[in-house]
Amino acid sequence: MIVGIMNRWMSEWAERAAFKLVRYEDCQRDTAKVFREVLAFVGFQEIDESILGRSIKFSSFDNMKRMEAAGEFRTQILTPGNIDDPESFKVRRGLVGGYKDYLSPQDLLYLDEVIAHLDKRYGYN
Repeated sequence: MIVGIMNRWMSEWAERAAFKLVRYEDCQRDTAKVFREVLAFVGFQEIDESILGRSIKFSSFDNMKRMEAAGEFRTQILTPGNIDDPESFKVRRGLVGGYKDYLSPQDLLYLDEVIAHLDKRYGYN
């Protein structure tokens, strides 16, 4: 079902000028590059590199995890269910492909079969 929805999104949006695909994997690989591209996409002509650097540091996985643990988000949505259980945090591990650690071999096979139908323009070949 999700793959079908994502494929419809891609079919509808991919050819639009006002469309920029941003993947988590790309953000993890080269955060600054992706954020520069996003800022340019939304119309920023000049980017202050010191502000960009501070923004990336602030929004880093480690900082988000620290902020969630400290209750700095001030919202129940971003509050761990159990402060002593790292798995109850919204910001947990930040690993690309980390979902594989939570699924059985059968689930992973099923997922591979389903993802094989995902539009190739997403870049998950």
